[in-house]
Amino acid sequence: MNGFSNRSAALLSFVLIAWAGPACCAAGLERVAIWEKIPATWDWQVPERDPDDSFEVASLGFVRLPAKYNTKGIETDRSAPFAVHAEATLKVEAGPHRLILRSRGAARLLVDGKVLAETKPIKPNGSGHENVPEVLPPEDVRWRYVGTGDQEAIVPWTSDGASHRVELWAVIGHKKLRPETGELSVSVVGPGGVPVLVGGAGHVELTDAGWSVYADSERVRLAQFDTDRRRVAARTEDPFWNDRHAVARREAERLAKPVPAGVGNLVDRFVQAERGGDPRQPSPPLAADAAFFRRLALDTIGVVPAASEVEAFLADTRPDKRARAIDDRLADPRWADGWMGYWQDVLAENPGILKPTLNNTGPFRRYLHGAFLDNTAFDRFATELIRMEGSALGGGPAGFAIASENDAPMAAKAHVLAKAFLAADMKCARCHDAPFHPYEQSDLFGIAAMLAGKSLAIPATSTVQAQEGGRPPTVSVTLRAGDKVPPRWNLPEVGEETLPDGFIPKKASSRERLAALITSPWNSRFAPVIANRLWKRYLGVGLVEPVDDWDNSPSARSPELLEALGRELMVHDYDLKHLARLILNSRVYQEAVQPAGIATDTDSNVTKADPLPLVQTRRKMSAEQLVDSMFAVVGKSFGAEELNLDPDGRRPPTEFLNLGMPRRAWEFTSTSNERDRPALSLPVVQSLVDVLQTFGWRPSRQDPITDRDEAITPLQPALLANGIAANRVVGLSDDSAITELCLKDQTPEALIRAVTLRVLSRPPTGPETERLVAYLGATYNGRIVPGAKPNPLHLFTRRVSWSNHLSPEATTIQLEREKAARAGDPPTNRLTVEFRERMEDVVWALINSPEFVFLP
Repeated sequence: MNGFSNRSAALLSFVLIAWAGPACCAAGLERVAIWEKIPATWDWQVPERDPDDSFEVASLGFVRLPAKYNTKGIETDRSAPFAVHAEATLKVEAGPHRLILRSRGAARLLVDGKVLAETKPIKPNGSGHENVPEVLPPEDVRWRYVGTGDQEAIVPWTSDGASHRVELWAVIGHKKLRPETGELSVSVVGPGGVPVLVGGAGHVELTDAGWSVYADSERVRLAQFDTDRRRVAARTEDPFWNDRHAVARREAERLAKPVPAGVGNLVDRFVQAERGGDPRQPSPPLAADAAFFRRLALDTIGVVPAASEVEAFLADTRPDKRARAIDDRLADPRWADGWMGYWQDVLAENPGILKPTLNNTGPFRRYLHGAFLDNTAFDRFATELIRMEGSALGGGPAGFAIASENDAPMAAKAHVLAKAFLAADMKCARCHDAPFHPYEQSDLFGIAAMLAGKSLAIPATSTVQAQEGGRPPTVSVTLRAGDKVPPRWNLPEVGEETLPDGFIPKKASSRERLAALITSPWNSRFAPVIANRLWKRYLGVGLVEPVDDWDNSPSARSPELLEALGRELMVHDYDLKHLARLILNSRVYQEAVQPAGIATDTDSNVTKADPLPLVQTRRKMSAEQLVDSMFAVVGKSFGAEELNLDPDGRRPPTEFLNLGMPRRAWEFTSTSNERDRPALSLPVVQSLVDVLQTFGWRPSRQDPITDRDEAITPLQPALLANGIAANRVVGLSDDSAITELCLKDQTPEALIRAVTLRVLSRPPTGPETERLVAYLGATYNGRIVPGAKPNPLHLFTRRVSWSNHLSPEATTIQLEREKAARAGDPPTNRLTVEFRERMEDVVWALINSPEFVFLP
């Protein structure tokens, strides 16, 4: 049963020593090795080669494996199946103990080279007709339940008090299964005790609370590990991009034009010049500090600022505190989160968690987030997207190449790229020559052929055909079904097809050439289009509208400013943060909000309708900003289910994706439950998706857009007032930061100030404080229940998966889950009911005020 010969043990020791080198693990961490592409019928013998990868864990408990990157820093897939090996030292007091092995698939636990426990390989599932598995409660109510789809093996083991070598081997992945670890772990427990993970310097108990804290910390640590490795790998491309950017700087300097005289930065001087020539242009005052700070946070990190941050900013008396705050926000890693929803819309990122439908893509959100986290130069970002390399279903840019059930997927991608980076709407050119845009069908399919790397035939379903005896088409049709279009660039008004020698490698692919044509400094649109996108995002109206369709747009409101911003982007190596810093530091960004579309005639004191993009306009939170901020102000997590309808991991990734536990609103996707099967419901996810969708978010992004439907509907305030998610936010449960504020020894005035700072990012006014304190009234002094304890944390274990969702029991279970989701979080027992309900009313009133939803 052992399977490990002396030769194998010696080989293992040699491999581990050679692999580790002179340095060992970081303090308190355990080393893990990965061997990829092991035989499907592996005999557990140690591979006679070096590991393909290595990393460290805090204990023998796994939440996921680190990502794999190619030499360009692009995420790729591991060759499955692969073996994972971890080793740790176990030293516990002498006496009887038990060792616990938990694993999704085949795994072995060894102590001092002897196999003590093992689990079986995972079996793929081809239907949904299995019975819902019985979940046996652990022998001790304190222990954590076995994870969904995981197996458990418990074996007795007697300790002699000495140190022992514990090894874990596990087989991860399968050619037809997602490479997931489940809750892979090794723990030890003494008589009457709680299991503790083996290894590491910490004491991690295998309880709901213990695992939850450990899993969160491991996710954070692994995310930073991935970031560090990605950045190191990406450096190999730096010389290429340094040369590209040097060319762009020279071209930008050649095109440079004089900047108007005046005070302030480049933006301010152009705005002053514009306003000086138009007597109707207002000169609004600067926004108050609190308003500016809240606006800045939402525009950069996508969520309202913390109360402590607001207080520190308001107390800061330095004259440059706004510039310092801008620098801090641009350096915040949440900058990446702030951009995600926008670019998911623009690039039509559309992953589905249940069997692909029309225009589903891979989850290239992971690539997008990493690119913004690394502040990847924007021309490089566009190029990497167009190259479509790496993992298709694991998060790489290759996921952008997917357009399921589409008769011409590369034509769909050409349309997305043209709108995103060139403000060229070629949608109509998909089936015929565009009647209202200067593009023929061959133009779109020429770009599509460049993406495909070959000539493309026009599908019959992408043509307009005249019916015999019918009315002739009202559009021009120059291509017929079956006509082949070769790879070519035919957009001379945007940029010439010829590139200088050396700008791209001599043997560059047609995709590489297309990327160069789109991002080159001789392309008249790329840099200005991106600059215009930033301007609209931060001020509400673009210098050119629509921002993604310039062919039918009037001239730019300030063409000189737009050109200058485009040159700034080129001169500073396409650094998006440089351009953001320039706009955010401008006076026009920091001014008080002006009503959209209204200008005041200072001579006649009459208001006139006139679009004025050179003022700050009233903007509403995006759906993602709203949901993130609702939960941030009360300090709660979403508590949502994993975005996965195959939690036991037995279906192929081509049919079922696992998008993980959402922690920011951009991570949500469609619940894919159009079949209306209750057994496939994700009740908590659905309650949050309902809010997102009501405020303009799209659960399915089959087409690219820039501007969402921002119409205000009766359903929006209704959901904030009475929705399931809003009730969870308002409720004073034990995981609410508002509950903790209420338990502090402070005056009611101090409590109202603290809560208002959290929700509205400003101190309350005198009348507001007086009114809210009066509402709490006599309930305040006796609000704390002596001796009451917090409700114990219990993490729900999912039993229903695709493999058993057709069972009647699955429907019953999920209907009960929906009922629990509607009930919300259990209220705290530490506050009296009378006070708690009144305090919940206070929080409800603040969140339902227009001031919460609209940017100041």
